[in-house]
Amino acid sequence: MRPKAGSLYRPVLWVMSVALVVSGVATEFVLVDEVLAQAPQGGQRPKAVGRLNKIIQNAEQGKLSFNGESWRLMPDNEHDIFGIIKLQAAMAENRPEGSERFLLPPVVRINMEANHLEKHRVKQYLDAGLMGLILPQSETLDQVREFIKMMRYPPQGEFYAVGPRGVRGWSPTAATRYWGVDMDTYMRKADLWPLNSEGELLALILLETKAQMENIEELLELPGLGGVLFGTADMSMTYGVGTPAPPNAHPIIMANIERFARACAAHHARGGKVICGTYQLPQGIETAVKQGLTMFTSGRGDFRADIR
Repeated sequence: MRPKAGSLYRPVLWVMSVALVVSGVATEFVLVDEVLAQAPQGGQRPKAVGRLNKIIQNAEQGKLSFNGESWRLMPDNEHDIFGIIKLQAAMAENRPEGSERFLLPPVVRINMEANHLEKHRVKQYLDAGLMGLILPQSETLDQVREFIKMMRYPPQGEFYAVGPRGVRGWSPTAATRYWGVDMDTYMRKADLWPLNSEGELLALILLETKAQMENIEELLELPGLGGVLFGTADMSMTYGVGTPAPPNAHPIIMANIERFARACAAHHARGGKVICGTYQLPQGIETAVKQGLTMFTSGRGDFRADIR
């Protein structure tokens, strides 16, 4: 008897379907095994790993942090439309093939302004292994609070339980490789300093608007904030003192730098640990250090002092 048309193909299609399902399951097992391989086995604690973020280490020791020496400022993502492509190359360069982990803690100014933050994009920066994110154009305390939440995981028992409730999703396999740690160690360290003394992540604010300048004393007290960097150019623009280009050393800007420095000094006198620094140096490095600023996007140059 001649078989009906198409009947010969049904077994073949069935076998192909089963093969695809099995292949998919196998792929899932490979991904799960990759994660489990990084987890401590038999209830053992992972090998102890010391401080990874040298910016934080320097802050804890009262030392200065210069770009290119203690940390690396990655290609700008706020203004450069090709910034994310350049970031990928710079991240790879900062962790040479065969090295255990990155050379310098990577920090980037993100490609979202404070009033257009997207949780999944903040997560992507962190999942790539960035250790510090700089938020531009913030005007309100609530904008900064949302940024801080996006950089934290939700509470997991005793972990991430203190401070603002995080909303970061989980998929940090690439970050564990970049940091050179196992998954358990990463999860213990992937929190915000100084809120978590063991945290290695920094939520950094670029202080560059008139509105946020008026909040500076309150801003420094926000739980989870890691640092504030003074930005002169956009600060000048928000005050309307451009000629028309923004002057970095306008008297209003210089007065704001002084106010910022005083607010930081008062914060530290109360036991606060938020890092204070600057994006530009119209006052010069020597004056900035005397003012108590400790984190700089510039290099050290000829400046030799190391303690604030």
